[in-house]
Amino acid sequence: MEEVSLGKRLEELRTKLGYTQGDISSLLGIDQSLLSEYESGERKVSLSILEELEDIYCCDLIHAPPVISPAIQMVFHVNNVTTSNLKAIQAVNRIVLNTIFMSNLLNER
Repeated sequence: MEEVSLGKRLEELRTKLGYTQGDISSLLGIDQSLLSEYESGERKVSLSILEELEDIYCCDLIHAPPVISPAIQMVFHVNNVTTSNLKAIQAVNRIVLNTIFMSNLLNER
């Protein structure tokens, strides 16, 4: 299996969900050029930004193996996304990720 860089993974998730760099950078409160540098691998992503991106994309970008919930990603994708929409999506996705993570922990027992 080909290893994909974190930056490439972030770009793939963003484009798969139909978000622009402007959508995501606006929610994160960062400049769009900084997000571009994250996606190109020119700059390392801070843990706090990475956690916010996990919530937006509804996938675990920190732990291995990654926790991904594509069904949730599709359900909560909207056209003409606003920062308010993304914040709501982010909150629901965090609940989903925590639930999946806890379930995986219980199954490992």
